[in-house]
Amino acid sequence: MKQLLPIFSILLIFLFSCKATKRAYELGDYDRAVLNSVDRLRNSPDNKKSRETLRLAYPAFIDYIEDQVVSLKLGTDVYKWEKIMDQYALLNRVYDEIQRSPAAKNVIPNPQQYLGEYREAVSNAADVRYTLGLQALELGRVGDRLKAKDAYYQFEHALV
Repeated sequence: MKQLLPIFSILLIFLFSCKATKRAYELGDYDRAVLNSVDRLRNSPDNKKSRETLRLAYPAFIDYIEDQVVSLKLGTDVYKWEKIMDQYALLNRVYDEIQRSPAAKNVIPNPQQYLGEYREAVSNAADVRYTLGLQALELGRVGDRLKAKDAYYQFEHALV
């Protein structure tokens, strides 16, 4: 009985993890569904459930993130470019993960890469921070110590 316990535990973990990936897709958690599917395909290239989940979740993931980016671009949030940058970073992470998994690459032969869009978002985010830093610096020169600190904070973020 003690010898069967580790085998039974591993089997239970595997069964629940497969359901969790499919469940993530069904709940609209596309990035988790895609990344978990790719990870499972890396460990078990013939896993039919992971192949099917990846085949369904990847296009939904791309559509969802692209819709998020469009909404952010149309929004009025001052820091929207940082949020857009994060979205493109996630898209590029998924691209890299698929490229590193031959089984996932068989399911998604031409994953999309967003390096140009990511670089543009980084540049725009830095421009916003720099502009905000200049505005805060002007107020800091007038004697507003908090604005001077804010200028430093903005310039620091512009460098990242």
